Amino acid sequence: MSQRLWTIVFTKDDKISRESLEVISAAKQMGKDIDLTIEAIFAGHKISVEDYRELLHQGIDRVYIIDHKDFRDFNLGAMKELISEMAEKYSPSIILMPANVYGKELAPSLSGMLKTGLLADCIEIRHRDGFLECTRPIYAGRILSKVKLDCDGVKIASIRPHVYPVPETVDEVTTEVEIVQYNGFSGAGAVIREIQETLGGMDISEANIIVSGGKGMKSAENFALLEDLARLLGGAVGASRSAVDEGWRPHHDQVGQTGKVVMPDLYIACGISGAVQHLVGMNRSKCIVAINKDPDAPIMKIADYAIVGDLFEMIPILTEKFRKCRTGG
Repeated sequence: MSQRLWTIVFTKDDKISRESLEVISAAKQMGKDIDLTIEAIFAGHKISVEDYRELLHQGIDRVYIIDHKDFRDFNLGAMKELISEMAEKYSPSIILMPANVYGKELAPSLSGMLKTGLLADCIEIRHRDGFLECTRPIYAGRILSKVKLDCDGVKIASIRPHVYPVPETVDEVTTEVEIVQYNGFSGAGAVIREIQETLGGMDISEANIIVSGGKGMKSAENFALLEDLARLLGGAVGASRSAVDEGWRPHHDQVGQTGKVVMPDLYIACGISGAVQHLVGMNRSKCIVAINKDPDAPIMKIADYAIVGDLFEMIPILTEKFRKCRTGG
């Protein structure tokens, strides 16, 4: 008998977030272990078909649409009340959501409300022998812990962003759409509005190319070198924790265990030694280029291309080479 799996969909800048699509990918991967009916819950205000059309091309079974003013922004009280009411009616076996700013609030709160277990911040998840199992990092990523969840009723898990790929879209739409009525939240609830300082740049969590700097950059002014290279490549500028702690870059540019986990096509690490907390945040990048004076730095050992040299000499050379490639020179 097919089990019902729900994915909770969040939005970012009025679009379905990448993290939510990655959770659908995790759900579809889990569907290879057991027979699953995969469904998405999309709550918002003044929803049009265009708002959720992308979900219809993910190859999932059903999308629940909840349109109410309480969901104009993320309202923790309203969300957990809605999902608990729906869970009582539809009896899902598994609920997955991103471990982003919203999911980190919702998952434990919902777990307590439903009196059930939670697997948080998973980097791998599967269903085996009736149990929900996951791999999650602990001790700042130094150890990977395997955890098994065995509980009655629904099982909840949150998935770390950028560890699963965005699923490939399908042309044929077979996804059912069901409108769910919600009467509104009467209690007091926390409302989260994500405030993001971009300084005119691109969010590193969305970038396909990231040029990152560490302690070796020596000053905030020297990050102009990385900004020039990132602008040329159409990418974003990131930073290690040490660079952020020095005040050279804002925290929203930080890559790592206490910053953002990224998975770009190209990651260029400049003057970054490669502390384990940083490696956890970027080691799933498709191609890693490291520039460092120390050939034995940890970052050099995981890099696809390691350039041993002075970054203040190497970065201008790279920038000029890329500029000539772009202009056909």
